[in-house]
Amino acid sequence: APAAPASAAPAIAALTIKEPEPAGPAQAQQAMPAIEDKPLVDAMKVQVSNTAYAADTGAAEDATINLNYLINHKDPACKEAGTNFQKALETYKKAINDVKELGAERNKLLQAAADGFDKGITGLEKVLEKTPDPAIDRVMQQVAMIMYACLKYQSL
Repeated sequence: APAAPASAAPAIAALTIKEPEPAGPAQAQQAMPAIEDKPLVDAMKVQVSNTAYAADTGAAEDATINLNYLINHKDPACKEAGTNFQKALETYKKAINDVKELGAERNKLLQAAADGFDKGITGLEKVLEKTPDPAIDRVMQQVAMIMYACLKYQSL
């Protein structure tokens, strides 16, 4: 094996990483969150109820799509699709956020939202036949996921 040139030794020394100083007890206490003095069963109840709340409210919060690209697009079909998606998103959020009984009224809202998404997707498919556009594809994928949720929630 060839010997390393003498000039390589200073370069290797320059790459040496200094180990961080060990943290003292005061720094460790700052890094650790405060622990409440509760029985484990009570702590788990709080965690489960917060998780259930997040699951119930998360669907509508996740239903956000940046439609500026479509609304500001030069193609009128894209603008129309963006408008359809906006209206459908508002209807979807209303159906999910309203504290309604599962039933016919909520299903009508979800079906109306799904119809709006479908109308917008149909318009964009015609645009993409002419000119492929990755940004439009991404929006359509996001819309398709929310449209699926509209159809899924109707069956619950």
